[in-house]
Amino acid sequence: MMRAGSKNAVLARRVLLALPLALLASASSIAGAMMGLAMSATTVQIALGITILGIVALMASARKSELPDVARSDRLSAALEIHGVFHDVASRRDVDWKVHRTPAGLVLFTGIGMLAGMFGMGAGWANVPVLNLLMGAPLKVSAGTSSFILSLVDSAAAWVYLNEGAVLAVVAVPSVIGMMIGARIGAWASPQSEPISKTGLMARAAEMGLRHGLNPSRPPHWGGYRLRPDALEFWQGRPSRLHDRIRYRLADGEWVIERLAP
Repeated sequence: MMRAGSKNAVLARRVLLALPLALLASASSIAGAMMGLAMSATTVQIALGITILGIVALMASARKSELPDVARSDRLSAALEIHGVFHDVASRRDVDWKVHRTPAGLVLFTGIGMLAGMFGMGAGWANVPVLNLLMGAPLKVSAGTSSFILSLVDSAAAWVYLNEGAVLAVVAVPSVIGMMIGARIGAWASPQSEPISKTGLMARAAEMGLRHGLNPSRPPHWGGYRLRPDALEFWQGRPSRLHDRIRYRLADGEWVIERLAP
């Protein structure tokens, strides 16, 4: 229970890092998509060329920093409680992390989102350097946070193009179908929670793809549990053991709210 709670806390901290950045980037990506549709083809081509050259320069000059040294959090990140601990499997140790220069990061992510929406391109090339080199998040935390942000930002801008009929369905639809089929094949290929090598997993995925084709069924070992609670307790720790405990109890089809003694 403690380990599961710890993993949930780590996930919550990463979400706290991602959400403010994703919110600004998503909003600006919608604006960028609208600007991209309004600009002439020549202007878009020139702007895209400049952006690509900037990406090349950034990737060439950026230094990788596995664990940046952040002396202390800035006021904004401290107020948002953007900090945490992640377990580094490679080094087998827990890493405390925090970020700084948060206001500058928010400004840059607004610009990143606009470029992503304007040109219909993922912004991982900029997300990771800003998170890692500017804000001081560890490299692995930066990469994971970037992946989460990309899923939100790209989806927000896509609806603008879709609404204007500027989506090439002959490419987009097969891509989506392929991802869905791949996910179902992956369910067969992955022996969940069992030791396996990366090459072994890829070979197993290829084997399952050949065996099940384009319409794989749900594996028999995939299932779940349906929980029907009859009581829920919310517990908040307080000083001197004066804990705040609220219980919701199901009685005759109605939820009864009760306060419990600490």
